[in-house]
Amino acid sequence: MLNVQIDTVRDFEKFVLRDINEFKKLGFVFTSYKQWETKYSQQNKELLEKSKQEKEELYRQHIIYEYSNLRERLIPTRPREIIYSKNFIINPKYKEGLKNLETKIQNGEDLTTHLSRRIFQADFSDGLLFDFGIYHLHLGILPDKNHPKLVQGYKDVLFAVFTDDKAFFIRIDDHRNWTNLDLLKTVQEEFPQILEK
Repeated sequence: MLNVQIDTVRDFEKFVLRDINEFKKLGFVFTSYKQWETKYSQQNKELLEKSKQEKEELYRQHIIYEYSNLRERLIPTRPREIIYSKNFIINPKYKEGLKNLETKIQNGEDLTTHLSRRIFQADFSDGLLFDFGIYHLHLGILPDKNHPKLVQGYKDVLFAVFTDDKAFFIRIDDHRNWTNLDLLKTVQEEFPQILEK
């Protein structure tokens, strides 16, 4: 009889670690082992008593968390229909940038260049996205001087929600408008189906 042993957890870890290496090649930054060890040994003195093998296991768990966090913040590339809120207003200043973004969304192109200035930091937590499922996208056309891999940022951004086949445009508003519950209210009143998630 053939004896086959399968370790799905280890196989998953190997897959994730390979994918992390691919992300790194694209410029995404993950916490290094040394950074992690320094930070968490200051917060948790018990870490200092653990063996090297135990620390490496904890670090792998941490890096997999960062990977999941990053994946959650990226918008999968697939064509989507755009649906606008009833009160969606296009500021002429952003007309060209919005048109560019609309075309990318409808064609299913990569939207990473329009995302948060901190999208390349795998450990960054986007409160607006994680709490309400609302993305903010920048409406520039040219590369940003401070973030050349991203489009130019402005004071205002597009607030939107993405599902598998649709992009719901809530409004263009001040970038600092993170905690404005009117965003969620618009979603609740006009697109209640996406709150089921």
